Amino acid sequence: MEEKCSELYKAIRNAYEDMTIRQDNDLSKILLSASNEVIRSGDAGLSALHLDRQLSLYSTRHDFSLPKGAKLLKQLTQEFAADYRY
Repeated sequence: MEEKCSELYKAIRNAYEDMTIRQDNDLSKILLSASNEVIRSGDAGLSALHLDRQLSLYSTRHDFSLPKGAKLLKQLTQEFAADYRY
């Protein structure tokens, strides 16, 4: 796994360790799906773009709020996904 993929995977794993996130079924599914995508695709930028979009949708559905661990992860996804934005 390339360095950025490894960094993204670790960030997802760290966010998932937050019990607030783990107890939220929707957010847990988003993170588990994202970690699988990072492993399968090996493309940190594209995986980050997909995860960033999912976190944005989640935030929209939940009064524009994210738990702290997810906010930190979202910042990283925005950085990694920058090359994929128009």
